[in-house]
Amino acid sequence: MHEDAIDKRKWFRTRPSPGPGWDAAVEFGVDVTLLERNLELTLEQRFQQLEEMLALAAALRPRGPVRADDETP
Repeated sequence: MHEDAIDKRKWFRTRPSPGPGWDAAVEFGVDVTLLERNLELTLEQRFQQLEEMLALAAALRPRGPVRADDETP
């Protein structure tokens, strides 16, 4: 196991546990820092992030008709 993963698990153990599912994810090696950061945002901030992500997805979406047999992304 990578040393950074062990350090993160030790750090998460020092914090209050949100529940057994969360603890199991951390023990399994899931990095929950991004999830925690997003949960600290207000509802308005989360909606702003969503709007920005949707705008980016729309900008990246191919223009024109898309054929079912076309294998290009």
